Amino acid sequence: MIKEALQLLLPEHAIIVVSGIITSTIIASNALPNPSTIIVPILSFSLLVFGFNALNAIFDLNIDKINKPLRPVPQGKITKKQTITISVIVNLIGIFAAYTVSINFLLLALLFTLIGVLYSVPPARIKKRVFGSNMVIGIIYGLIPFFTGFILVGNYNIPLYLIIYFTIIAALISSMKDFEDHIGDSLHKVKTVPVVLGTQKAAKRVGESILFVASAFLILTTYIGMNRLIIASAVALLVAVVISVYLLNVAKNIDKILTQNIIYESHIARVGIAFGILIQIVFAIAFI
Repeated sequence: MIKEALQLLLPEHAIIVVSGIITSTIIASNALPNPSTIIVPILSFSLLVFGFNALNAIFDLNIDKINKPLRPVPQGKITKKQTITISVIVNLIGIFAAYTVSINFLLLALLFTLIGVLYSVPPARIKKRVFGSNMVIGIIYGLIPFFTGFILVGNYNIPLYLIIYFTIIAALISSMKDFEDHIGDSLHKVKTVPVVLGTQKAAKRVGESILFVASAFLILTTYIGMNRLIIASAVALLVAVVISVYLLNVAKNIDKILTQNIIYESHIARVGIAFGILIQIVFAIAFI
């Protein structure tokens, strides 16, 4: 049951939020965070990510039967009722943990949960709308984690350009995960970038967009004149070049790479997750 629960909750997704909280805390304080300051927030948002994934598994059941039939809910190893129970429990614990931190942190946790519900649950089901997945993932994995660090250290002088950068990068990375789901998404009219553009064209466009955003941010930080940001932006651009080349190469054979044997993530999605975490680490180091 533990193995099936991990396959349902997808704990690797929480790593993005955890690294986002740590990075934003470092940026807000220009120092390494005190473990006692971030341990409960990390626990809270990790649980909210688990709740988000469990909830999505319920409403994506028909899609997962096509894309990922080996996952526990399509296989019947975890029932829909059990999945609902798990989602409710982990969300409630996550929200309570956020309440013990501060009211402002609780508000962020409630916003995270609300957006997760709107993403998955009809009639809103933002996931089905054009770029809906990008928008939601950009907010819950980019925007909200970035705010948490500033709230935790009590610094409300939040740099808008960094918020925009991390949000857009998270939104673009979400398209890398959408490749593995494009067959089921297409049949169920979920309008992700690979569905709208086609997998090969989408891979090229996502790679080009990541490269453009990274280049534009380097130009911006050079204009601002902050040396540590310039260095971080330059390193981020080099990483973006690697990711863009990877996507352009993958685009040629993307339909052959993706199979129904995926239980956790395809290697394309995992490269995207690694890219997002690496970018956060680069900027965290720049502010220490």
